[in-house]
Amino acid sequence: MPYRPSLDYFLELTKWPSISRAAEELHITQQSLSIYLKRLENYYGATLVERQPSLRLTEEGAALRDAAEKIARIYEELDQTLQKNGQPGLIRLGCMRVQTDELLQALPFQAFRSRFPHVQIEIMEEHTPILAQKLRDGQLDFYLGIRDFCTAETEYHFFREFPVYVLAAPSLLEKYFGIHWKERAESWKEGIRLEEMREIPAIFPPDHSRMRRTADQYARERGYELQVTFESFSSPLTLQMVGQDAGFALSSQLPPPGSPILAFPLADPRITRKVYCVREKHRQFSAYMEAFWKMMRKA
Repeated sequence: MPYRPSLDYFLELTKWPSISRAAEELHITQQSLSIYLKRLENYYGATLVERQPSLRLTEEGAALRDAAEKIARIYEELDQTLQKNGQPGLIRLGCMRVQTDELLQALPFQAFRSRFPHVQIEIMEEHTPILAQKLRDGQLDFYLGIRDFCTAETEYHFFREFPVYVLAAPSLLEKYFGIHWKERAESWKEGIRLEEMREIPAIFPPDHSRMRRTADQYARERGYELQVTFESFSSPLTLQMVGQDAGFALSSQLPPPGSPILAFPLADPRITRKVYCVREKHRQFSAYMEAFWKMMRKA
């Protein structure tokens, strides 16, 4: 049987105005994608895209895209047909302990179960470093978390983004801002600059996290250093320490209802908590796992 190149990358390429943008979405280098495209054009003996001023499919490229879409639909229908009466399957999905409810609500459970009713999804809730280790150890198939712990052996795609808040107890604000702390707190409801907390001890993630690095750089550019007195990736522990006046914190996890802890949206620097779906790059996945991965990209 003759070799035929995969068209998955080409289908993704047709969605974007440039090779660099498509490579970013595919989490490969621009050079790798350019080499792939050149090999594809050599295989079919035709120019598939015009590269300037932006990517535009040629007549041959449009024909290949249409054919690739038909092939993808055939494979999806085949997967669905075989899975309807197939053996039970299992997906082991890790989920970070921040915004867990929001993340689980965003999962394409209904669409997936309609296609693969015999496949169960097992959820493990943990902190991202632990999820990353379990993925490496083969105890998870995918996880939802920050990408600080991704390696060259993993691949990932963006899933959701959450705003970051400054968390502080009223008694801590009163201690450092005196009788005018309520006026400040009222003004911060629309957004707070991190620099306004420069005199207050901080409870932050370890210094290898993206949030911490961004905050450290922000402080250095303004001539001061963060007074980090406690480091933690644990949202419950961070909330507990904030409630005990150990310092203020940056978190995408809001305090629970009824908590006295105040939360102010961080306006400067602009930091968000981006959550990614992560898996091992070189592992052989079953048809239903590949389908789940693709559904997560579109969710």
